Amino acid sequence: DYYNSFYKKTGLTDRIRTPFMWDITVSNLVSMAICGLVFWILTLLLEYGFFYSPKIPDALPFSHLDEDEDVAQIRRQVVNKTIDDNILVMSNLSKCYRTKRHKKLIAVNNLCLGIRSGECFGLCGVNGAGKTTTFRMLIGDLYPTAGYAQIHGFDSMKQKRQVFKYIGYCPQFDALFDELTPVEHMLLMARLRGIYWQDESQHVLQLLKRLDLCEYLTVPVGKLSLGNRRKLSTAMALVGDPSVVFLDEPTSGMDPSSRRFLWNVIRRLIKEGKSIILTSHR
Repeated sequence: DYYNSFYKKTGLTDRIRTPFMWDITVSNLVSMAICGLVFWILTLLLEYGFFYSPKIPDALPFSHLDEDEDVAQIRRQVVNKTIDDNILVMSNLSKCYRTKRHKKLIAVNNLCLGIRSGECFGLCGVNGAGKTTTFRMLIGDLYPTAGYAQIHGFDSMKQKRQVFKYIGYCPQFDALFDELTPVEHMLLMARLRGIYWQDESQHVLQLLKRLDLCEYLTVPVGKLSLGNRRKLSTAMALVGDPSVVFLDEPTSGMDPSSRRFLWNVIRRLIKEGKSIILTSHR
């Protein structure tokens, strides 16, 4: 502006420059657009395993000597694929990590399980027992070291797009934005799940009513209690009417009354035929 004013006063109008000249802003805008497109494509390629598709063995070396008979029976049924009505199947699902001293740390060890429609299954254990790691492998967020998981016959790692249609996930720690309201969170999730815009408002309000959040519709999430935040995370997991719902410690931080309310909601979901997989350290 200073130079342009000087050129205007001195009559050197041919030297006046606009902000839209190539070397001032246009070159930066073009490079930003190109970088955005390139990184968007790179993100898609990484998400679908274009650069990295590990060969996952069927199972880790495992001793069955101390295994209970009923557990061994389920393992044989899953491995031999003798049960056809399971919605969710885990076959020798395993995850190993390397410590700083290059030692092998087994977080999940050859987990075999089959869950039918309308069943509720709980993973119980202390913090660090591998519950969240198991969930992350089931929803396709973490590659297993060995074994596989299938939901409605689709591999959780190789067929993510099909798997995502059937699952809902409530994480252990609330993935919420303090500035947004419960309605805005639910509408955002509804649009991510591909619900038609004509139906999204009714669907969202039904879920918020079901989780007893109607009086907090326009309250920023940052002002909600921990119990109501957990209810909202559970409601978001139910968007799109998934047939398999993963709840990672859904009642943590809740008071006894809210905890009982949420358990009743889960019972009704089971009666509707949904498969519920939840974790708890209690």
